[in-house]
Amino acid sequence: IFSIEKKQLQVHFLSFVLAAAKAESLAAGKAKFLVWLDSNNLVINEPKAFILGNSKKLGYRPVHHKQIGSAFDEPLDSFWRVVYEKCQVNEKDIFPMKTHVDGKILRPYINSGFLSIRPEIGFLQKWAKKYLEILSDFKSYFEKDDLYAIFTHQAILSALMISTFTQEEIIELPFEYNYPIHLY
Repeated sequence: IFSIEKKQLQVHFLSFVLAAAKAESLAAGKAKFLVWLDSNNLVINEPKAFILGNSKKLGYRPVHHKQIGSAFDEPLDSFWRVVYEKCQVNEKDIFPMKTHVDGKILRPYINSGFLSIRPEIGFLQKWAKKYLEILSDFKSYFEKDDLYAIFTHQAILSALMISTFTQEEIIELPFEYNYPIHLY
């Protein structure tokens, strides 16, 4: 059973994050992989890349557009400094990532609606716990710009990816995966 408080429904994507954590908890010990897809995804061909290699713990796709992302060649802004501090990101672990549609080079910023994960790790549960724990730290950003309210959950997910996994433990899924036809 999945339940959520009424006030939590008013926070952009909080129910999505909590549902991902619940799905992961249900899959742990029962499935080798959990593929977490947003409801607007359509799978046309066999998605073999979702089956992670033995050394891989997370498969992801970058976000489509920069939005609130942090350009790799620019200094961190105050928002990303807070995200990295709260998620305990080590600066040496940050690497460049190209957005899926507009081709911008950012610090890691992944699409929360397209993940392949080993559920026994509890990464999605860690994401939900951290999001709930630090959500109030971003209130001033939410008031400043709706994009922060909408996409902070992905920023936290991305920062946790950096602080939880080594680059050898993650894999960017192929470009053909999560092809955003509605954006072309």
